[in-house]
Amino acid sequence: MSKASILALAQTFALGDGDPLTLEQYYDHLMDDAGRAPWFVAASLVTMVAGTSTYALADDQIKILGMVYDDRWLDRMDHRALESFNPAWRDEKGLPVAYSIEDEATKTFRLYPTPDRPSGNFIFMFGSPLGLDYPPYAVLLLHTQLTPDVLEFMELPLVWDVLAREFGHESNHRDDDLADFCQQFADVLWRMIS
Repeated sequence: MSKASILALAQTFALGDGDPLTLEQYYDHLMDDAGRAPWFVAASLVTMVAGTSTYALADDQIKILGMVYDDRWLDRMDHRALESFNPAWRDEKGLPVAYSIEDEATKTFRLYPTPDRPSGNFIFMFGSPLGLDYPPYAVLLLHTQLTPDVLEFMELPLVWDVLAREFGHESNHRDDDLADFCQQFADVLWRMIS
């Protein structure tokens, strides 16, 4: 079901009382929240530049679940743990063994140590970028992503979640009891599918 279909269904359940603009905003916020949970997962190759340790996620990439450098799983570490290895960890160069999240708001991460060689070309002669064609010294990023459409089994809980927000905010059709019911029903449906 597309975004328009879900919003039309929410408007039908709201008996025409829903404001189309706020329904769409609630839908977009809920899709962003769904993107933070591991519902929509993808893998992306990241081009490494020698001497560069900080990289940013693309706009549709939301949360890092893990990453692989060459053939090694990288551990996620905070800055304090990296300082325990080496007080000058930001200046160290070599093959990365860990990563840290620099800033969640700007979606940047840092590799430790700083890669000392660039990744290979992303030319997939055999048609298998994660097999024979895997470029040497590249990072494979496992991440959640933002998607405009939901999976079929997420449609109904999403509709009720949108309705809960619509009837819970200050408006001429606010109904706290209906908002509570919609939220409880949405929670039951989310628990059923997770």
